Amino acid sequence: MRKSAGMFVLLSLLLCLIACGSSSSGGGTNPAQPTEFLFGASDVSAFSINTQTGALTKTSSIAGYRNGFGIVATPSVTFLYTDDVGNGGIDGFSISSSGVLSTISGSPFPMPSGWNTLSVDSIAMDPAGKFLYVPDATSNDVVGFIIDGTTGALTPMSASPFPTGASPQEAVVTPSGQFLYVSDINDPQGGISAFTIDSSTGALTSIAGSPFPTVAGGSPDGLVVDSSGKFLYAALSLDNSVAAFTINSNTGVLTAVAGSPFSPNLAGAYPIIYSIALHPSGKFLYAQGSLNGEIYGFTVDLSSGALASMTGSPFNRYGASTFMNNIVVDPAGKFLYVGSTTGSLFYLSIDQTTGALTFVPSSSFIGYSRSLAVAKVP
Repeated sequence: MRKSAGMFVLLSLLLCLIACGSSSSGGGTNPAQPTEFLFGASDVSAFSINTQTGALTKTSSIAGYRNGFGIVATPSVTFLYTDDVGNGGIDGFSISSSGVLSTISGSPFPMPSGWNTLSVDSIAMDPAGKFLYVPDATSNDVVGFIIDGTTGALTPMSASPFPTGASPQEAVVTPSGQFLYVSDINDPQGGISAFTIDSSTGALTSIAGSPFPTVAGGSPDGLVVDSSGKFLYAALSLDNSVAAFTINSNTGVLTAVAGSPFSPNLAGAYPIIYSIALHPSGKFLYAQGSLNGEIYGFTVDLSSGALASMTGSPFNRYGASTFMNNIVVDPAGKFLYVGSTTGSLFYLSIDQTTGALTFVPSSSFIGYSRSLAVAKVP
């Protein structure tokens, strides 16, 4: 019986060792890879997003004279691109599964104009990650690049650049990849340039009726398209409102939504609305007041695309000038991230029922970012 008991103890110990060994490697378990990332432009930084709390952990940072506003990641979250005015081109980085950035060979990839001023406000990409589009306000056109899916290197499109209206700022591609829209901030009628995209070459062809007017002197800037591809929204920086359009799914023609443009509850302020962000559900839209630090919330009529000022809006956090390019909502739709040239990066939680914003007190930290982009690992 003692021998049997001893064998039982040995067997138990052996099973325990096997079990412990199977749950570890190199002395410990491997941490889970991040599923969402936030990227910041100026010095280029990457952060992993805690999808439960919204907290950010810096995973990589690459210093250098970039000082730009445009930043975008491929849908596969394998490459990241930012504008680099100081070096007259587009910087490219590869992204590891843990969020570490590495410069792509050949970067920066030159722009035709050889920038010498801050002349870009955004960078757009098609949903397949094949084509990259850069508005060039100095030359009044959009520069198109083909993305090498293996190396991330950029090659100019043969027909590029493509003429736009006056001083193009932001660009956005529809979820279908069929159409590209560009805000022309100095267009007299507040025009939005519209193009069809050749699915093989990425070349742009102007859509009949382009540019589509918003408000005379409205100076359109930030653009967003809802996930269904039905509606386009444009921030009118000098009109302090948001224009709304329906998108013809066959032609890409824009038609103003009844009641557009829509003004938030300004309460006598003059915010200069440069940037807007749309909740993934399409139910809520947010606009940042760059002069007063307010964030204005709208509810969205999912049938018509019309906007209505959200209860509790505006949501005040800092009451100071920020002049940043964009606010962004994380892919899960739980948090709104805000960066600024004053050296802060923070976020607010989003009520999933009402869209109301609540500042997260522990979220503020130094993170100098002119512009932000979010990505979900597929």
